[in-house]
Amino acid sequence: MSCQHPYCSHLIHSTCTNHCRWSLCLEHINEHRESLVNEFEQVLEDLIKPTNELSKSIEQIKQTINKDQQNELDHLKQSHENQIKKLEQQLIDINQFQNEYNQISEHSIKIKTNENLLTQNDFQQIDNLLQKINQHKNSLTGLILSILSYFPIYSF
Repeated sequence: MSCQHPYCSHLIHSTCTNHCRWSLCLEHINEHRESLVNEFEQVLEDLIKPTNELSKSIEQIKQTINKDQQNELDHLKQSHENQIKKLEQQLIDINQFQNEYNQISEHSIKIKTNENLLTQNDFQQIDNLLQKINQHKNSLTGLILSILSYFPIYSF
């Protein structure tokens, strides 16, 4: 018998038992086998290609999400730092009020021991400090509410 490949008259070497059942000569059975292997590799590559593309897309999305997360964390950190600076300034102001209070208290002791005289100015200093404290307290309440609106997790 001769090879079933078109235009070939060589003797049959073997039969393709796994695919087409053609009886082919040595040259064409090798070509046929190579062709099948190439086709199989192409099918295999085509099979995995969508998963590779999907994997790549997922990695890109993951990177974007990580980048967005870092940007949000940076923004949140900056917001926290800004709010802390505002609160630290409030503590500085309160410390100044405490220093003024201590000066008035020391002056009061001197008045009690008759080292100094009590004057209208002494009452005015107390009134001025009380006004400053009340103004500060009112602005501090607004500041605290403002800060809590940024960070609702810290509501009291």
